Amino acid sequence: ANFDKGSSTRKAWFSTLIPESPQTYTFEWEFKVRLDFGPISSSLASKNKVRVYLNSSQADLNEGPTSYFIECKPVADENLMECRLYFSNGGEEILLTSTSIVQSALYEFVNVKIRRSRNGNFETWINGISQGKVNNSSLPINGFFGGQIFFSAGSREDKFHFDDFSFIKYPFIDTLIISDEKTI
Repeated sequence: ANFDKGSSTRKAWFSTLIPESPQTYTFEWEFKVRLDFGPISSSLASKNKVRVYLNSSQADLNEGPTSYFIECKPVADENLMECRLYFSNGGEEILLTSTSIVQSALYEFVNVKIRRSRNGNFETWINGISQGKVNNSSLPINGFFGGQIFFSAGSREDKFHFDDFSFIKYPFIDTLIISDEKTI
């Protein structure tokens, strides 16, 4: 992990290379995230958040890479966390989901699963419940997977928890032909 110990909002991040794959694959990411905050003010809620980068064009997540990411942060003045799916391009962050895709109690792990089909349809599940689909095929899946935390100088960096990361790719099969009883 890399830490930025600046005086305002601080950042820490980690990333790993995604092996290059044919874009005809279906990609699936799964992980758990938890924020150990009680209710916090709106100014602190915007500064204390987690981003899980499904695909980033750069290993250094502080450089504003072209990416797909899920952002989870506390809801101001409530004991809730919300998560949203974004596409980022050249520093511009585009919200891909028009509303929060989850509201879950802080202090609890949230199970997040995202599947991207070969045609760019993203479907997100939170705690096993589908949150719907959105289409965006702007960025091929061949970069870096990682996580980033943003924390205010007054909070502690040990309030952010991740677990059970997985990344799976499935080949897409368009047609199966049965030639005989032993051959597909």
